[in-house]
Amino acid sequence: MDITKKIYNLSSAAISSKKIKKSALILTIVIIFGAFLRFYDFGDLARFNADQVRDAQIIDEIRDTGDFPLLGPKAGGTGFKLGPMFYYLEYLSGSIFGFSPQGIALFIPILSTISIGLFYLVFRNIFSINLALLLTFLYSISFYFVKYSRFAWNPNVIPFFILSFILLLFYIDNRRQNNFIYYILLGFVMGIGIQLHTTLLILMPVTLLFFMIFYFIKNKNLPLKKMILSIAIVGIFNIPFLYSDYLNKGKNIEQFFAGTQVKTGSSSLIENIANTGQFFAQGSAYSILGTEPKRNWTNVRKFINSRDMSEYALCLSSLLVLIIGIFLFIRKIQNNKSERASRYIILMIISASSLLIFLPMGNELNLRFFITILFLPYLLLGIILEYALERFNFKITKIFIVLLIVMISITNLDMFYKAYNLNDYRLRESVYGGISLGELESICLEMGSAAQKKDSDQNIIYAGSIKSKRSVEYICQKKGIEIRSFDAKSTPFNSLVFILVDIKNEDKNKSLNKDNFSFIESKKIGRYSLMIFIYNKKTETI
Repeated sequence: MDITKKIYNLSSAAISSKKIKKSALILTIVIIFGAFLRFYDFGDLARFNADQVRDAQIIDEIRDTGDFPLLGPKAGGTGFKLGPMFYYLEYLSGSIFGFSPQGIALFIPILSTISIGLFYLVFRNIFSINLALLLTFLYSISFYFVKYSRFAWNPNVIPFFILSFILLLFYIDNRRQNNFIYYILLGFVMGIGIQLHTTLLILMPVTLLFFMIFYFIKNKNLPLKKMILSIAIVGIFNIPFLYSDYLNKGKNIEQFFAGTQVKTGSSSLIENIANTGQFFAQGSAYSILGTEPKRNWTNVRKFINSRDMSEYALCLSSLLVLIIGIFLFIRKIQNNKSERASRYIILMIISASSLLIFLPMGNELNLRFFITILFLPYLLLGIILEYALERFNFKITKIFIVLLIVMISITNLDMFYKAYNLNDYRLRESVYGGISLGELESICLEMGSAAQKKDSDQNIIYAGSIKSKRSVEYICQKKGIEIRSFDAKSTPFNSLVFILVDIKNEDKNKSLNKDNFSFIESKKIGRYSLMIFIYNKKTETI
């Protein structure tokens, strides 16, 4: 009997080892593919809009002067400034990869790629290995998350920090693993995370407070010394932010509360509920299917009258996942007596905290904010798939899941191809969201080349009515090409004037005031047309 038992134990261990090796191999492949989507042609395709110009100029100043700012980017639509950690991370990235627009942004796709592994660890604590791998694959190819990993912007590193935050709460909740290292890491993650976006500034402390209450109810005690250590580390990371407010007599904090009143006081409760519900529904659809919703779902009559079948399908699929998923989620919390029940409660705490934060500002919500609760649609989808596998014929369910994964993969990868194939761009501008570094560099080279070829003493480039003006000026300056804004009173006769327009608007601009401008040619650059004119100054106005 003893020999039989030993053989059985050895066989079980061998099978388990094979499963672990197989899952590790699959996870590695998923991470590599996710990394490819995030790094593919990053140097040329990274967006570089006005916000990126502002940040790049700040990093240039840090490098040139050695003076690090005490505050970071402004919270959108307010006078409140976040902590400076995002700028410090950009500077660190530049120190390693070079102080170019690409170099200071490269830490974004790096952390996004690492977040794929973190995503797996979070969901492996909730679901089976196979289901966790499946959900991780969907996250790795999600166009929504790929899109926000491919340029430098302070919210874009949120997935790494929010998933780290959740995972550390899981480990702290497990008393068998509860040691100081997790509290130290929690302090690091929160100390940086709350400086990345206003939502995290509120969400992380609120979630931690509710978690501590839950931990106390569950265990009848609190690890106060360890929690104090975490909070102390958070304080250390925020010394520049706090010191700046001390120097300015609390003006930045005043701006935070003033901004909160502006953001939360413009809509009725019913409007906020409707807009927040739409935010969760559309964010879930976008993050899983990779298709950006383009209509207002709260205006039911107008939405139905649109007869947009693709938008109907997007809305219906999202509502089904939310409604069925939330119902099964609540049932799991009520019925689950295992260790996983605590993890469900932790995710419920962070989801409820998010709802409390987003609800008062419903009218101000934007789909980009959904990045802070990236785990939610995958959690609900995972619960639905787990329930289906347990309750229905396994073969039929398995075929359905395979077809579902294929469909989701196609929609996301198709969006990726269309969005980043700039020579055959067929999507709305909001899908991509701005001009790319490759387009900007080509624009500057074309402008410089045209200026050199021009047979005139006035060999100076002028940019009139140019789209993405700040971005063009910054990149051209880096290449030693001077750009001056068009001014009818100071622009010399026979000067070159460049106008950048969407290709579809090219014909509208060719006839630009023929008395003052002579059209020479246009150059197709990605999604844009660079139109070149000669300024024949006859009057003082355009």
